[in-house]
Amino acid sequence: MRYLVILAMSVAALWSIESFAADLDMEFVIKPFDSSGSLEKSVVWNPSTQEATVRLGLIPKSIDPILSDAVVNVSTAKSVEIFPVDFPEMSEGCDTVSQYQFEYRAGLPDYLMYLTLKGPNCQRLAENIELYNTRLRFLGVSTPTNPIDLAVKISR
Repeated sequence: MRYLVILAMSVAALWSIESFAADLDMEFVIKPFDSSGSLEKSVVWNPSTQEATVRLGLIPKSIDPILSDAVVNVSTAKSVEIFPVDFPEMSEGCDTVSQYQFEYRAGLPDYLMYLTLKGPNCQRLAENIELYNTRLRFLGVSTPTNPIDLAVKISR
């Protein structure tokens, strides 16, 4: 009986450790459009719906080693959180990511990400997404083995 209790406690401890596991991290910089310093980024603001649609060209800066041979499609995520790391107050009123599309395939030189941010302050956040070192957290992304949580940081 004592061994059964020890086994049950061990399984419960491992289960709780797994549920608090850290996110897999990816960091990208926005791709330069030309030599003038402009970036491959476009933002369309719709004032009637208070939505900002963002298109970003991204170059990988650092990728978690676990994802070295992975194909990850974040459109399968259950939810998304967004926070500007440098200026967290800039996300007030803009905490909803209603649509998102991004697929990571190891080895490609650059990627495209599409986001739709909904809220009254989303225009400012969308236009300065790289200046605020914005972090997107995709929760429950489907993979062939288990769902993962993925943190994507976008910087300049």
